Amino acid sequence: SSNVLLDENFTPKLGHSGLRLHSSDKKSEYAVMKTKVLQASLTYLPEDFVRHGQLTEKVDIFSCGVVLAEILTGIKALDEDRHPIYLKDMIADEIQTAKESSHSKVKNLEKLAAKEICCKYLDRKAGHLLEEVAVDFASAICLCLRKKNSNIAEVLEIMEMAENKLKEHYICGSSTSGFSMNTPEETDDETASLSVDVPSAVG
Repeated sequence: SSNVLLDENFTPKLGHSGLRLHSSDKKSEYAVMKTKVLQASLTYLPEDFVRHGQLTEKVDIFSCGVVLAEILTGIKALDEDRHPIYLKDMIADEIQTAKESSHSKVKNLEKLAAKEICCKYLDRKAGHLLEEVAVDFASAICLCLRKKNSNIAEVLEIMEMAENKLKEHYICGSSTSGFSMNTPEETDDETASLSVDVPSAVG
């Protein structure tokens, strides 16, 4: 995402020049964000924030989910030539479809939606990704984008599980796929396209 910047230590920083925080009410625990509403800004924001402008932790979690969706799918968060134009709406449609077709517990809802997201939208150009890891990744996205009870601790737990599965798979030497464990410093633009076809040596 263009507003996710990296510092010299590759620590992600969020930046947006058009946003200003205002306290609408001194007694309120919330800050209200006022901005000239740009279409690009709406890309990463939940609908209730767009309507009410209350800046809560949920806004950050939702935005995180959209960024994760961009990474997993390789799809732009906003594309005016696509319907729906927002990636967040594409994911929300899959969650809604899973909700309508599922008679199981709500806990399985994210996994059901995640499987559909992976079937339809997984970025195959990025190289092979273990199916169960892709589903975990997509489940974390669904947790970020759900309307109620979004919890970043739950999201981080799923992402950590996915990372551990990847480490276990590739460190145990069972890698015959093209997944690359190289860091950005180890791969330049000329060789990046080759790294998806060559198993990396981790050790």
